[in-house]
Amino acid sequence: MMTLKEVILESDGYEEELVKERKRKEEWEIQEKKRKEELEIQERKRKEELEFQERKQKEEFEGRRRRESFELKKLKLKVQIRSAQEPQMGGARIPIMAGKNEIFNMKDYNDHETIKNMFLCDSEDDEDIGLDESDTDENEHISEREENSESE
Repeated sequence: MMTLKEVILESDGYEEELVKERKRKEEWEIQEKKRKEELEIQERKRKEELEFQERKQKEEFEGRRRRESFELKKLKLKVQIRSAQEPQMGGARIPIMAGKNEIFNMKDYNDHETIKNMFLCDSEDDEDIGLDESDTDENEHISEREENSESE
């Protein structure tokens, strides 16, 4: 499609000016295409950066949620263990944690590795986690109570 300027130049017989005008028009179109391509590239980069940031935030949120969930389970376990260690609750000193596939001897309830392994074993169902006081030696516990009362 010819511009008005090209039509006038052609009708007046200015061939050289017409050729120059067409070259300018072609150069302008080439520059316009380059500019559009650069804008598209910048837009793609911006979208990729936004997607990366969203993924990163989602991963951080999921990690935080998993850590909080694990800490909550660990806290619940500590409460169960401490309540089992109280004398009025039967005085279990070394609770045994029974999982689906394994039994964990909880001599130290701050043993994070054992707690972690226990939750990995029972990650599907929290209901299987319980205290088994059958391995506690009641006589030993009574003798310790007597020693404590004598020392006081």
